[in-house]
Amino acid sequence: MKLTRRTLIKAGASAIAFPTIISRASAQDAKQLHVGVYNSALGKLIQKEVIPKFEAEFKCRVFTIEGATLSNIAALRATRDTPRFSMMMMDDVGIPHLDLTAFVRFDPYDHSRVTWAEARYHWRHAGLALQWQRRAGDATSDFAPWPVRQSGLALVDYYF
Repeated sequence: MKLTRRTLIKAGASAIAFPTIISRASAQDAKQLHVGVYNSALGKLIQKEVIPKFEAEFKCRVFTIEGATLSNIAALRATRDTPRFSMMMMDDVGIPHLDLTAFVRFDPYDHSRVTWAEARYHWRHAGLALQWQRRAGDATSDFAPWPVRQSGLALVDYYF
């Protein structure tokens, strides 16, 4: 290979542009959410109406996986060691009228996380929800500097 001035200019320009390309790619990678939705009309509505607006507003990419409750639980278990899902929707978790919703938000820089879960049971005119939230990390982390690290809440709804 003959070393010419043109080859040196191309190599120099590539070396200067390479960190920019890598930082752009890693910034785009950080703006991804993985969401599990119902394999139903509600899931289709979320994919068609909610997710495109969310992606446009927050300039991120949302990847969805469709499934019934048991397949969504299997997907969560399969990614237990390296959590991937930001949100997973489950309906009738083996019990009719019982919904389970949960998310884990993980900060890769300080390794802190916030976990939130809700179990909600629906009757004809009423509902009962139990919520749980836990924050983990050291005192300087993004999610854990609050004095209360874990909390619970019970809600009762009445529809008339």
